[in-house]
Amino acid sequence: EQGDFGVAVEILSRVVSKRETLLGTKDKETIWAKCILARAFRGQGKYNDALEDAELLATVALEKRKSILGDEHPDTLRITCVLARIYRLQGRVGLFERTGTFVLEKMKKSLGLYDPDTIKAMQDLVMQPNGLKHKFPISRSKGTTFSLASLKGVRK
Repeated sequence: EQGDFGVAVEILSRVVSKRETLLGTKDKETIWAKCILARAFRGQGKYNDALEDAELLATVALEKRKSILGDEHPDTLRITCVLARIYRLQGRVGLFERTGTFVLEKMKKSLGLYDPDTIKAMQDLVMQPNGLKHKFPISRSKGTTFSLASLKGVRK
């Protein structure tokens, strides 16, 4: 019996199909919807295939955005974050950390430390699948580290 996973897969499949039709297969939100669908597939034993498909789409979208917009354009950085999240979902922690750390540094420079996408990238690194708390520099100054707790009460 598929239970709620069957219903979720059915609904999410329709969402992904509509997004692909309206926004295209390379849209970052369409790709992320495929990741959510992959999570639902996990309950049906089809998780890895869906994540591989999402990774392929994200990689193609990333290369296209790099060629059109450049490496440091916010849309290029955002799709790189999506790809890093896919690596995390696949359990490829080393690749996730390298990609996530790389894109975070670019986002801090391009978007700023308090941009919502930059904060999400920080959160992704802090909340690793292995449960370790990851600290990393927020500036070049010696001894400065970031944790999610340090953002409480901070306003732009």
